[in-house]
Amino acid sequence: MKIVDKFIAIDFLKSLFFITAGFLSILYIVDFFNHLSFLSEPVESLFIVKYYLYKLPFFVYIILPFSILFSTIITYGRLNDTNQLTSLFNTGLSIYRIAIPALVTVVSLSILFFLLNDSLVSKGITASKFIENNIIKHPSSYENGIFAKSKNYILNAQTLDINNKTAYMPILYKKNGSKFVEIKADRAFFGKKTTLHNAVIRTYSDNGVSYKYKKIMILNLNFNISDILLHSSTFSTLSLKELWKLRKIGNSRYQFMIFDRLFSFTMPIIMFILALSIVAKPFKREESSIKATGVGMLYGAGYFLFHAILAGLGKSSMISPLIGAATPHITFLLFALMKIEED
Repeated sequence: MKIVDKFIAIDFLKSLFFITAGFLSILYIVDFFNHLSFLSEPVESLFIVKYYLYKLPFFVYIILPFSILFSTIITYGRLNDTNQLTSLFNTGLSIYRIAIPALVTVVSLSILFFLLNDSLVSKGITASKFIENNIIKHPSSYENGIFAKSKNYILNAQTLDINNKTAYMPILYKKNGSKFVEIKADRAFFGKKTTLHNAVIRTYSDNGVSYKYKKIMILNLNFNISDILLHSSTFSTLSLKELWKLRKIGNSRYQFMIFDRLFSFTMPIIMFILALSIVAKPFKREESSIKATGVGMLYGAGYFLFHAILAGLGKSSMISPLIGAATPHITFLLFALMKIEED
């Protein structure tokens, strides 16, 4: 049985490698043609190479679940076409036992998926945005949302006027022992110190929430513009540790992102089990692999669509952020297991 396990694992990894490489090629080609302006700008080729290298973790993060789905269908479908699975079933082995070699690989990749999501993806997006917006485009303003850090503060703003060193609608967060401070203002000016206009200060503690208002508030923080641009992004690129520090704000968007990040590692595993629920049918009913692939695309699209819908509901507080984050994964896991048992 060890020989069979090794054969299945190697075949699965080969399929996964070529499918992932194919998807990566498509993403890179599409992204390149969406950024043809690179060719008209006087930019060193080294920066363009770095731009696409920094995007690699994000692209892998996007395609890994679907790569696992199709790799599973192809690997076990190929075994079925050569009647090798029929022989294994005749020995009394179940679909679960036959799936173990690939499952071990998928679990390992799930851990990698979680680490990519929590570290490399955010760093890669941050670096690629910096190259695109500050080396290639040379903008005078930045309107895609920014965040930066100085001392114990985290700054978030929707718009940054680079020439005037001003951020509009900024929010600053600070954790001070058991207290959590949130400061909202109309605008912030960055010099040797940070000056806030019309600042509302909320302090969250075990005793509740207290409020203060200051027309002008000066903080001994030096947010360097280049540092802010280097970290230009939204809160989706914050690490789980950094998101956890914001949990006391009570904002459902941040709470959902924490729960969704925790459940993200299950996505490749669920896609693998979904694929098993599909190929379990051709094993016994000799359906075509083309049909199995089509069903796989349908299941995968449904999984991501359901996740997107509940994500919107969870972020907007229409449902609990925990329910919004957990329900898609649990629902499709149970659905896949039921489909396997039916066959």
